[in-house]
Amino acid sequence: MISWAVPRALEGWDTRAMLLLVPRNQAGQPLDLEGHLLLFSARVRKCMVLHYATRALGPGADEVIGARLAEVEELVRRVEPLDELQGPPAEPPPFAR
Repeated sequence: MISWAVPRALEGWDTRAMLLLVPRNQAGQPLDLEGHLLLFSARVRKCMVLHYATRALGPGADEVIGARLAEVEELVRRVEPLDELQGPPAEPPPFAR
């Protein structure tokens, strides 16, 4: 399943997001899903791409994937892109821990 959206994130940026759900199980095997969030943002002379991938196995895998993708989408809404390169942040973003 593929879904395109225009999220209300990154004020001042033209942003598109793609959500993908990929079933990976064979017939007779437990549910195995992969979820991807691809975010593309641009403004004059700047661009940003984010790819988040997650995987869940077993009953409720679709709900686990959905919750994880929703959490990352919410974190992206709070991102404040740097106007100039200022070096790495003092702490990694929450989803990298």
